[in-house]
Formats: sequence, structure tokens, C-alpha cells
Amino acid sequence: MTRDQLREESQRLMFAENLSDSKDVLDIYINLLFKIINEHTDQPASQAKREAKLVLQMVFTKMLNLRQLIDGLNYAGEHNGLRNFIDPTIVASAGRSVVELTATFHLIYRSEYSEAEKDMLYQMWVLAGLKYRQRFVGENSSEENKQKAAIEASEIADITERIKTCEPYTVLSEKDRELIDKTIDAKEYRVNLDNGRASKMHWQQMIQFMGFKAQLTGSLYTYFSLYAHPSNVSVFQYRDLFNTKGNDHISMAMFNTKNITAMLSKFISDYIRLFPEVQAIFGDTPLLHQILINWTLRLTTDNTQPINEAMNALN
Repeated sequence: MTRDQLREESQRLMFAENLSDSKDVLDIYINLLFKIINEHTDQPASQAKREAKLVLQMVFTKMLNLRQLIDGLNYAGEHNGLRNFIDPTIVASAGRSVVELTATFHLIYRSEYSEAEKDMLYQMWVLAGLKYRQRFVGENSSEENKQKAAIEASEIADITERIKTCEPYTVLSEKDRELIDKTIDAKEYRVNLDNGRASKMHWQQMIQFMGFKAQLTGSLYTYFSLYAHPSNVSVFQYRDLFNTKGNDHISMAMFNTKNITAMLSKFISDYIRLFPEVQAIFGDTPLLHQILINWTLRLTTDNTQPINEAMNALN
């Protein structure tokens, strides 16, 4: 491919002005995720990093689901049906799941915190999950599940003690230690640590914490949440999407896809920085694909280093 052809193809994918282009972009990301899963097979020593690799697999399957939604839904009724019907509200709901998972990955694995701070946040993440699982145990639970819950209750106590005795916790003021305690009690883990201070983060702040430009993603999570929850806005917007002869539903699905691939670009960057050996796998993909991901990263984030120098091929 000549440099001019490379520029033309890169622009086509970056702008993605039609549904076919959007599908091509999703396929590039999905193929890369699957390539990493298949080729990055070394097992890390720590449980935290082993779980990081599982997060990659979860992102992959979520993206496969989203890709199928972009192809459209089909239903054959007795007298009529639907063929390749694209519902952008479902795409938005699926997109929120990707946003939450990739934002959590950044907080736990790729933030600029010290190793001790990241370990504390990881333990809070583990603790939140174990505490939620305790809810599923009741009088009618099997003996096996009751025994498992008892073991996990002991783990909860041990992890809580580990958190409250680690240096990032003990150096906090009493007020901020109380904030951590309340966050743990609420089965949450989204905390920002900054110069010896702690503050809670909601999901939108998590996106900003990842380094995305505010003008591009300033209300992204709220937007996706409109469709993940049964808001009245989602109902009347759904009516308007399909109440005309236009293609507003297609445009909205494409818009959702662009936001999701921006999150994916950052996730891929974070993953490679956690596992530097994956850089070679990324560099083994077609140059056009490397340019797309790097370009998206540069366009949507502030002060994020490119994954590699692939974009130099456009000069």
C-alpha cells in the first residue's frame, strides 16, 4: 500500500462515515484482541495480573456481542418480522459495559499510582466482589454454597485487615480513612488517591481519570446510562428514532461505536504498558490497523503516549 493509499484508508476508518466503515473499525479492534489472547499465553506470577488477562478476554466477548448488534437483529414472525434491525439503544447499553470494564482496568492496573497504592485499590476491588457474593447466601442455600460463603467471609476479614494496615491507607488523614472505610462498606472501590488525599469517583470521573479530552467524553457515561436504565428519555427518544423515514438509528449506532472504540484504544494502550511483551504482537498487525488505534488514541486523549511510531508512515 502506497503512502497516499495508507492516508486515504486511515481517514476512511477514522471518520467512519457509513455503517460499513464502522463495522470495519470494530473488526480491526476485535481481531487485535483475539490475536493478543492467542499469542500472549505466558501466565503471570501474580493473581492480579492473571486477572488482568481475564479482563482482556471479557472485553473481547463484549465486543463480539456489540459487533453482532451492529449487524442487526432478526426475527421471523408468523406474518412478518424484522431483518437486520439495528437498535442503537442496545448498542449504548452494551457500550456502557465496555466503558465500566476498561475504566476499572485503568484504575487498578495502569494509573500512575505507586505499586502499594495500586495493590490497595486492587484489594478493594476484590473485596467489593466478595461482599456482593455474600448477598446470594441464605437459609435455602446448599451446604456447599454456605461453606464457600464462610470461607469467603474469612477472606473478607483478611483483605480488610490488609487494606487497613497498608501504607497508602495509614498515611491518610482520619477523614480520608473514614472515606475509604465507607467506600468498602458500600462495596465500592472507585477512589482517587492524590498527594495523600482520597476522594470518591463516579463513573464519569473515571473516564476523565483515564485522560480523555473533556470536550469529547464529558458526559459519555451519562449518555450511555440513559439507555442502560429505563429512563423516560430513552423511551421517547426510541420513539423518535423509528418514527421517521430517516436513518437516525443508524447514525446513533455509529456514534456509539466511535465512542466505544476510543475507550478500546486506551485499554489497548494500558494493556501493552502492563504487559510490554504485547508490544511485539501489536507491531505484527497490519500497519493500517496500528495507525487507526494510535490515531484514535491521540485524537481522544490528552498526554497519552502513542503505542508505537506507526503514524510516522503517514508523513
